[in-house]
Amino acid sequence: MLTHMKLRWKLCAVALVAASLSLMAHGRTPNLPPCGGTDVAAWSQCVGETQVTVGDSLRTYRGEFQKGVPHGRGVRFGLFYVKDKDGKIAPYKQADGKELEIKTVGFFREGKLFGPGQTTRSDGTSFMGEYRDENQVKGERKYLIAYNTGLFGG
Repeated sequence: MLTHMKLRWKLCAVALVAASLSLMAHGRTPNLPPCGGTDVAAWSQCVGETQVTVGDSLRTYRGEFQKGVPHGRGVRFGLFYVKDKDGKIAPYKQADGKELEIKTVGFFREGKLFGPGQTTRSDGTSFMGEYRDENQVKGERKYLIAYNTGLFGG
């Protein structure tokens, strides 16, 4: 019982962190100055936006930088890419033909996802928990069920 309560508390704490980080996803940034210039390698102790590579996928990163790499709070989003049967990199297509989008809000250390965060995907899956060097180490995976009721114009 006590272990279950501790896990619940940790998930609540992660949720609060993720909620505060989601402000960044909506254009609000921490109290750091904007990164200046086009030389990303020179960005440090600032907030900026650039393209980063995650596996085979090119994504946008918006958040804190140190020594030219994502370091601190941030959000990373974009399409999920895979190699096709010919070995070419292409966006992953879901069963309905739509491209899979992915968004991660969390903490980054030396360019890698590290610490509490949340990843959501356009296929309805989600992970909230802790990451270490881009890997999910503790947390909870969920499948979000959504359906069109017609109430929101769809």
